[in-house]
This record gives sequence, structure tokens and C-alpha cells, in this order.
Amino acid sequence: MSEVVIAVLQNGAWQFYNEKIEPINPKRLDGKKIYAILPDNLFYFFQTEITARKRITETVRAYAKNCFPLEETDFVGYVKTKPILGYIFKREINGQELIKKASLITTPLLIQFVLKHSPFIYAANGIVAIVNNGLLRYLPGDEDTARELLKGIDSPYTLITPDIKDTIKGLIKAQKAKKTKLLHLNVMDTPSISVTKSITLGISMLILIIFCLTGGILRYKVATSRLKNLSQRIEAIYEQAFKGKSYPDPYGMLLYKARSCSLQKGIPPLRLLYILSQAQNGRLNIDLISYKEGKYELKGQTEDYDRLVKYVNALKRLKVKAKILNTTSKGGKLKFSIMCR
Repeated sequence: MSEVVIAVLQNGAWQFYNEKIEPINPKRLDGKKIYAILPDNLFYFFQTEITARKRITETVRAYAKNCFPLEETDFVGYVKTKPILGYIFKREINGQELIKKASLITTPLLIQFVLKHSPFIYAANGIVAIVNNGLLRYLPGDEDTARELLKGIDSPYTLITPDIKDTIKGLIKAQKAKKTKLLHLNVMDTPSISVTKSITLGISMLILIIFCLTGGILRYKVATSRLKNLSQRIEAIYEQAFKGKSYPDPYGMLLYKARSCSLQKGIPPLRLLYILSQAQNGRLNIDLISYKEGKYELKGQTEDYDRLVKYVNALKRLKVKAKILNTTSKGGKLKFSIMCR
């Protein structure tokens, strides 16, 4: 078995290590197997519901095109997890010749995603992500945000903030566990083929376009309808948030209001949302959250009073002072209002 060199791209420069995590001379790479670790912020991982094992590439790309505003230079790929984890690669990187020689390309987050089975929050390389039951979601903020989120909460999550040594150890562990196939990212391919490169390819693409024209028109209509629906929902959010007032940049104003909440008294909004999700016991919906002078008022609906009481007790166990303000029964549903602080 050939010797493995682990190349880590950090702050725009490559660093090289052996399997003992000892620095090595970059001029002595010939004949050695190269594992490349790229920064997490070069990628955007997204969770899919895809479990099929056939035509995965086309399915993931179609999924990404329906969910994200992709550009021609964006590369869409996937990791063979279950369900499939997709990713978008957006930036040029230094040392592409080295990348072409690498037999494995991965990121610190992906290494932890493959190795860890228990719920965890990842905070490193400029990103924060939460992973539970094989599902990954990004969170806003930084490592301090993640620590604040877990502060004072009896949580099943552990905070992971790996450095270079931790990342390399994780990669070696995955290699020994024969999980390297799950870690590989192909970042050198391009998402589209230029018709000027080959007349044959051009003709093939033309035939493909003719066969897919009808399907493309239908997809366009569906996308247009979806865009209209999303626009209406966004406008409804602006209307509710600003109560009829008009702003040149409503999204920017929402961000300003959200950031200003961190300066207010009481539980931080992000932490409150986390607590509410942890207390959730099913068939109880929170429809509206309002804030005033360090207190939150939750309005929602559920099936019966006992379920509401269990929810409030769960909030109290998570160190939130909560009490039921009022309830009304209508159409088989119990509408309620809860005060939290």
C-alpha cells in the first residue's frame, strides 16, 4: 500500500501531512496517494429526500435546480449517504493540478457527518451546522452562537469544533473503517458542456433538447407557479412584519430587526426556536411568536388541553418560564396562548 499524503487547504495555502500528522516536504509527493481536505465554506451541502440508486447525478442536479438559483459555473454533486446528501461547489481553488492527482477530496464537515452517529452541532471554518439522524441543516452565526445555543439546555447535541489534527484523525479513522467512498467529492468536473467543444456533442445536446422540450415547458410552468406562490407568501410576511409600512429594502429591514433582537432582554430568538423544537410532542402547532419587553407570546393550536399542558411542562424542564394565558375551543381544535420568558 502506497504512503498517504494528506493535503489541507487553509487560508489559501496548502499544508502537507503524513498519517502521523507530521508536516512533510511538498516537493516529495511523487508516487504517493494524496487525500485533499478543502475548506467547508467552498461548498454548500443540502439535504435531499432521494434514496434511489439509479441516475443519481441527473436527479440531484434537477433537485438543486428546483431549489437554488444556480449559475452556469456552479458544480452540483452528491455524497452516497441515505438519503442522498447533495452539494454545490462555487469557487475556484488554488493548486488545481494537485486536486486532479488526489484520490480523495473531502471537507472537515463531511468527515464528521460520516463518522458521527449521535446528534451534534458543528462550528468551524466559518460555518455552523446541526446534524441529527443523518440530516444536516445550516445555522446562522459562528462558534460563539453555537455555544450560546447549547448554554443552559439539557441537550442531546454535542458541540464539535475540530482543528487540523482532529480533522486528519477523523479522515484516518474513516479510512480504516472503509468509509472513504462516502467522503469523496468530485470538484473538477463542470456542470455543463460547451457545444463549441465538439460538433458531436452539439448534435447530441440538440437531440436531447428536442426530446426534453415538452418536459421543459411543463417544468417552466410549474416553476413560474411556484415562484408566484413564494412571492405572495414573502409579501404576506412583509405585510405582517411591518403592519402596512413600506420600505425600499424590506428583506434588509427584517435582518436589522432580527439582529436587534439579540440586544433585547430575555431569551435570544435563535435559542428560543431551538427550545420550542425540543419541547415539541407532535400535533401541536405554533402559528405566531411575538416579543415585548423580554417576554414572548406564543399563539397556536392543538387537539386537547392535556397535550398543551405537556408542552408547557416540557418548556419548563428546558429552563423556560412558561404559563398558559388563555385557551378557546373551536371546530375540534384548541387554540391557545402561552407566555414565555
